[in-house]
Amino acid sequence: MIDLLYITKNRLEFTKASFAALAANTDWTLISKFWVYDDGSVDDTRRCMDELYSELHVRYGVRVHQVYTQMGSPAAIMREFALHSDVSPLFAKIDNDVIVPPGWLNACCDVMITHPELDLLGIEPPESRTPHYTGGRKSPHPEYDIQIQLFGPMMRGQTQLHGYAPCDSIGGIGLMRTSIFKRFKGLMPHSIYGGFTEFQLNNPAMKKGWVTPPLPVFLLDRLPSSAYDGHFRRLSNEYIAKGWQRAWSGYDSANPFWEWWKPEPILAEIVK
Repeated sequence: MIDLLYITKNRLEFTKASFAALAANTDWTLISKFWVYDDGSVDDTRRCMDELYSELHVRYGVRVHQVYTQMGSPAAIMREFALHSDVSPLFAKIDNDVIVPPGWLNACCDVMITHPELDLLGIEPPESRTPHYTGGRKSPHPEYDIQIQLFGPMMRGQTQLHGYAPCDSIGGIGLMRTSIFKRFKGLMPHSIYGGFTEFQLNNPAMKKGWVTPPLPVFLLDRLPSSAYDGHFRRLSNEYIAKGWQRAWSGYDSANPFWEWWKPEPILAEIVK
């Protein structure tokens, strides 16, 4: 049994789409508690999502904890959440722009159980990763490219055994052992988006890896104008203009790895 941390802040249409995929594609029998941290939404996100969280509890019997904060940083939320006394030893963290595929949690839990040495398991595929540099080091680890070749292409619905490829740091979403936030020091959010990568890089004894074969996880804020008639690209532009989202590199439209997903109805429709 693990906990699931879902972080929201504004971007209601993203949140509805992300939560619909999360509700439909998660094995809720694995979840002990579902934690929703809303970090100061000023649009209608909090009010509109309350009913959906309640329906999730009715449908699957999962305990839902809603927490309202004004921290201004996902890294700060993670730190406070992980130190909470009621959090399970293993938790998954998903943001409100993430679309997860069917079976994502089962595959990732299998990896974490099979590999108790692993502290952090990242779930973004290579197609979704933007290489970054911190202190002269590049992430992901070069070994990842080799492991991807060995393990094969992304999972697209078929059953495969999963493992992990070691790396220096994962992105901000994935499965995490709660204990690392007590065993390792130095998680100091220094901006809205910064802090978590540095925390990993500055603690090389922490074991990090990317799930292999990769899962077709993707982020709504990275979709190009060619995807879904440009609907999510237009929303991104609107959210950027409002200061709710950073401008970020988009996906390559020549490799539409997100096409497995069909925009789903919100949970109220799913549970009918």
